[in-house]
Amino acid sequence: MRAVEIKTQKRDPEAEHGATRIVRNYLFRIFDKLGVSTRVELVLYCFQAKESRLLNAPAAVQAGQNGSNGA
Repeated sequence: MRAVEIKTQKRDPEAEHGATRIVRNYLFRIFDKLGVSTRVELVLYCFQAKESRLLNAPAAVQAGQNGSNGA
């Protein structure tokens, strides 16, 4: 029984490396599409995009986001 416990607790470094590589490739593609190269640039890009959407939104939508319902 102890051998089964130990075996299930062991990690598979090859599987972890494969998952890491998949995530890295996925993020690289996203970064490339957005024109950013680091996680910091990605965060700044997201904040800038959110701010831009708020500035370009109609006044009624902005009022709804502020929590006021006009009553």
